[in-house]
Amino acid sequence: MRLSRILSLVGLLAFPVAGWADEPPFGLHWGDTLEALTDRGIVVDILKNDGKSLVLSAKHLRGTPAPQGSVQVIVNKTFGLQRVIWTSNEIGDTAFGTQGVAAYQDKKRNLSKDLGQPRFVAEEMWAESYSSPDQFYQCLGSDGCGTYMSKWRTDDGDVTLRLIAAPTANRGQLQITYNGPSWEDISNGKSAKAKEQPGNRY
Repeated sequence: MRLSRILSLVGLLAFPVAGWADEPPFGLHWGDTLEALTDRGIVVDILKNDGKSLVLSAKHLRGTPAPQGSVQVIVNKTFGLQRVIWTSNEIGDTAFGTQGVAAYQDKKRNLSKDLGQPRFVAEEMWAESYSSPDQFYQCLGSDGCGTYMSKWRTDDGDVTLRLIAAPTANRGQLQITYNGPSWEDISNGKSAKAKEQPGNRY
C-alpha cells in the first residue's frame, strides 16, 4: 500500500530571528584559522584540501549537543572558518523512522527557542517512491523522495537542521549545518580570486 505525504511542505515563513547570530557553536569563532583552532586545544584531522578550503574533523569542542556525534568544520584560505557541520550518532529506529522524526522535532523545537521560528520547513515523503514503512530511510537518502529539513536565517548566515539516512540500514542521523557570514562568497567563488592576494593563509 502506498503512503501519501505524511507531512506537507510548510514553506517560507516570516518570523523574526533571535538568539545565536554572532558566532558559531562549540566555542568556535567565524574567521578562525587552523592555527587558532589548534591553539585552543581543538584536535583536528584534515579530511580534504582542495587548495582553497580545508575540510576538518574536529574534536575536544565545547558544548556539543546530545546525542553526541561528530563535527566537521570548513576553513577557507581567505575567510577562515565559515561552516560547521554537526552530525549525531546513528539513531536506532523502527518502521516509519519514528524515533528519528521524534529526535528531529525535538531538536527543531530547541533550535527555535534560540533562533525564532524557522523561515523554511520541508517535511514530506512522496508516495511515488515510498511504498513500504521499512523504506523510510532508503527514501530519505534518495534525491527527490523525501526530506525533513528546517532552515533559519541569522544575522550572519543560515542554520539548517536535517534528518538524514545513516550508513547503517534503517537508522538515521540528525545533522545541523551552520554557515558563516562569508559562506555565500565562498559558494560564489569569490575566494578563488581573493586567495591570490599576499598574506592569505589557513
